[in-house]
Amino acid sequence: MAATDIDEFGTETDFIQCACSTSEHLVKVVYDPEDNDIYVEVHLHTWRSIFRRIWIGLKYVFGYKSRYGQWDEVIVKPRDYKRLADIFNRAHMEHVKREIDDQARRSNLQ
Repeated sequence: MAATDIDEFGTETDFIQCACSTSEHLVKVVYDPEDNDIYVEVHLHTWRSIFRRIWIGLKYVFGYKSRYGQWDEVIVKPRDYKRLADIFNRAHMEHVKREIDDQARRSNLQ
């Protein structure tokens, strides 16, 4: 799953969900064109006992807010844009290569 939203300031927000399709594995990527910053935010999920989760829920109900919230983020440095693009491009090329190999294998089986 991938969805893109552009707000009135031109800030682009993408949500990328894990291949396993659970909403607990979610990454938010924000591009701010005004500052030319990219933010990568990861949804935080902590497995705890039922009693600990009830305690956290009660704190939430009474207005307690963690200073970190439920997300953590990394602001990607401009010098790393190309490195990230290269990583994604290599992964994409490997994916395409494997698809071509799979298609060739299937056509040889027929």
